[in-house]
Order: sequence, then C-alpha cells, then structure tokens
Amino acid sequence: MLDGDNSAPEHKRRHTDIYNTFGHLSIADVFDFVRRHLQLLAVTTSTAIGLALLYGLFATPHYTAYGQLLIDARVPHLANEQWTETGLVLDTAQVESQAAVLWSEHIARAVVQRLDLLEDPEFGGAPGLTPKAPEGDEAASEAAAAKIDPDLLRRIATQVQGHLDIRRVGLSYVLEVAFTSRDPEKAADIANAIMQSYISDQISQRAEAARQGSQWLERRINTLRLQMNAASLKVQEFKARRDYSIVGHSTLDGDAPVDGNAPADAGPAPTKGFTETLDELESTALTYRKMFESALQAFTEAEQRQSYPVSNSRIISTATKPLYRSSPKRMRALAIATVAGLLLGLGLALLQEGMTFGRRKPQAGQRA
Repeated sequence: MLDGDNSAPEHKRRHTDIYNTFGHLSIADVFDFVRRHLQLLAVTTSTAIGLALLYGLFATPHYTAYGQLLIDARVPHLANEQWTETGLVLDTAQVESQAAVLWSEHIARAVVQRLDLLEDPEFGGAPGLTPKAPEGDEAASEAAAAKIDPDLLRRIATQVQGHLDIRRVGLSYVLEVAFTSRDPEKAADIANAIMQSYISDQISQRAEAARQGSQWLERRINTLRLQMNAASLKVQEFKARRDYSIVGHSTLDGDAPVDGNAPADAGPAPTKGFTETLDELESTALTYRKMFESALQAFTEAEQRQSYPVSNSRIISTATKPLYRSSPKRMRALAIATVAGLLLGLGLALLQEGMTFGRRKPQAGQRA
C-alpha cells in the first residue's frame, strides 16, 4: 500500500505534464508560460532592437533617384513626316526589350565613360586610372579612351548595373529608371546619364542604319542610271532608224523584211529571233526610269535620316536630387527586429520546455 500511495502522485504529475503539453491550452497557461520565460523574451527582443539601432546609426545611407522615359512609337523618322496613330502599337515584349537595353552593359559602359566613374571609389575606382586628354582634342580623347583597361571598365560598369533598377509603369510605355548611390546628387546625375546614353545610342543606331542604307542605295542608283540610259538609247536609235516593226515579226538570214510599210533606209534587219517594237522599248525605258526615281527618293530620305536622326524615346521626367534616404529605413528595421526578437525568444522558450519535459518523462517511468 505504501508503494502504491507513493507512486500515485508521480503518476498524476506525469499525466498533468502530458496534458499541459499536448492538451488544450487556456489563456492562463499562456500567461503562465510568458511569465516563466519573460526574462528570455526580454533579452532576445532587446538584443534584436539594439542591433537594429546600431544598424540604423552606423549603416551607410543610400539615396535613390527616379526618372521616367517614354518609349514612343509615333515619333516621325523624317523632319517632314507627320505623326500617325495607326500601325504603331508596341507589345509587351518590345517594351521589355527596351528595358533590357537600358539595363545593358553597353549603356552602363557609356555612362561610366561619360561621367568618368573609373575614378569614383564608390564603384571600385581610384584616381589616376583614366588617361587625361586636352579639351577639344578629339584625336587625343580617342587615344586616351583606347588606353582604358577593358577589364576595369567592365567591372565598373557591372557595379553601375548593380545599383540600377528598371521598371515598367503599369501597362504603359513608360519606363522608370531608379539609381541608388551614397551621394544624392550622384544618384540623380547617373540616372539622367543612363537615360541620355540610351537616347544617344538609339540616335546613333538610326544614323548608322541610314548611312549603310544610303551607301547601298547610291550603288543601286548608279546601276539603275546605266540601265535607264541604255534603255533610252535603244529607244532613240529605234526612232532614228524609223524601224516600226510588228510584234512577232521575224526575219531569217538573208531575207528582206516582209513589212511593206518599212522605209528603204531602215537599215539591216535582225538576223534571227523576234524584233522589239517601239512600245516595248519605251515601256522598258519607262520602267527603269520609275525604278531610278524610286531609288533616288529613297536615297534622299536615307540622307535625311542620317543628317536628322531621331529617337523613339524621350525623357518625360528627369531625375532630381532625392530629399530622403532610401536605406537604411530605421522604423522598418526596428519593427522587423522586434518581431524577430520575439520569435527567437519564443522558439528558445519552447525548446526549453521540450527539454524539461523530456527529462521528466524517463524519471516518471522509472519511478512507476
């Protein structure tokens, strides 16, 4: 009886521990749990808040400048063209492609060279890495640019890409260009330089395409001019001979023309095959003339595109100096740290409860 009486309280306590662990918890149990582990929760939460405060105080502030670029398909290619609305719709893939061009290494390299970021420590540069050239001397400038280390230029361009963010504004043709830097003025300057470099690249590509097209058209015009002159000469020679042959009429070697209306001084007849009529010769000459005039008009338009290149995009909102830092966000960091500290303390408290229950369970089985 004595052994049975001693084992009863232990069995009851084990039953109570199992129920408290796996059974339904009441509000009193939750408050009791928090009270028993209040010190642990306070330590983890205060530690997380302290780390967040240190981060907010000592972290390097960054500023983000925003600009907007419009991809406009309605821009006329020539100075005398009018704006049109039909057939000029851009799909999502085309707009996203332009966003990829904006974020490309080619544009980043152009920005690095334009703003001389090779000597900027923020992007891994150092003073003295860029060869200097006298202002206004294009030959010296090109020679200095050729001496720049391509690996260094690519590395700085990659750093610029890492600070750049391109987003499409809803379903519109507007692309938002955001650049983050330690210096607010530098952030605005680089964002504007990226948009300007993109527009300059579009203009140079159109001018180069127009130049290549005009060169091809110039060769084509010279060929068509020779063909047109040759066809016109045949017409003049035909008229000078007054040889108005009938379509399908043919002569053989040694035979005289059958056409009795032909003049006596019409000249020797063709030896074999069908003769060409005046209408055929004039039609051929007219065809070559139309082809020549069409090529000449296309050449004129290509020359205008080359001398007056335009871009299919324009800046609708220039980036300005940001007034507030984009990071670190102190209030957000404090909120995240508070939640993280509470969750960490709660996890440690539950782990401690589990270990305590694990130690009690074998002891209760041995006593039973």
